[in-house]
Amino acid sequence: MNPLSIRQVPTYIQKEIDLISKRVKPLVKKSSTYAFVSIPLILFSLTNLIILFFNNGFNREMWITILIFAAFAAIGMALSKESKTLQKEILKKTNDYIIERIKKSSIVPDFKKKEFMNLIKAQPVLGFNTFINFLEEEKRLSNLERYV
Repeated sequence: MNPLSIRQVPTYIQKEIDLISKRVKPLVKKSSTYAFVSIPLILFSLTNLIILFFNNGFNREMWITILIFAAFAAIGMALSKESKTLQKEILKKTNDYIIERIKKSSIVPDFKKKEFMNLIKAQPVLGFNTFINFLEEEKRLSNLERYV
C-alpha cells in the first residue's frame, strides 16, 4: 500500500504518485523481500556463532557448523547490500521520472522548472517533496490561466 494514499492528497498528486509507484513497484518488492530475509538470517547466524565461540571455543569438530553459520551470515549481508543498492536504484528511477515530468510541463515557466530540477538534483532524497511542490505550483498556475 502506498503510504501517501492514506493521507488526503489531491487527485492530481495521487495520479502522479500512482504513475511513479507503477514504475518502481517491482524494485520495491524485490528490495523489501531481500531486506526481510537478510535481517533474520544475519541475526540468527551471528547469534549462533557467538554462542558457539563462548560456550565451546574453537574445536576441530565444529568447523563445519561454524562454516555453515558464517555462510548464512555472508548470504544475509549480501542480501542486505543488494537491498540497499535497489533502494538507490528506486530513488534514481523516481527522480528521473520526476525530472522528465517537470520538463514536459507547458504551464510552469522555464526558470521555475530549472529551479525545481536543480533542487531535485541537489537533494535527491527530498525529490518527492519538491515534486509535490511543483505539482501544486503547476495546478495553481493552471487555475490562474483559466481565469485570465
